Amino acid sequence: RCICPDCAQKKVENTHDGTCGNRLMCTGEDALEYATCMCCVKGVFYHCSKDNCDDDFRSADNPCSCSRKHCFLRWTALGLMGMFLPCLLCYLPVRGCMRLTTACNHREHQKRMFVVEV
Repeated sequence: RCICPDCAQKKVENTHDGTCGNRLMCTGEDALEYATCMCCVKGVFYHCSKDNCDDDFRSADNPCSCSRKHCFLRWTALGLMGMFLPCLLCYLPVRGCMRLTTACNHREHQKRMFVVEV
């Protein structure tokens, strides 16, 4: 699904109508995952846990979670992978900065909406 502003405004599911020239734009989260090699970690976790029937061990979606079972095992694996993929060390700080920036943008947007409505 294309997420460019034109397609998002028209709620187009696919880009076969040529609205944006059939190019797909990636989100900030996607760019973060690729730049910090977190996509590789998610792939490894997916392939290592897909045969396991325990739903709590399925951590491919959020490998940095501390709320599920096997937290220590996941973080140990992340630490070992970080030795070979040092870009992983940037994932949590950059993700925190992205969340802070998003929160500030939403706050400013809410202020502007409030000023316009008053």
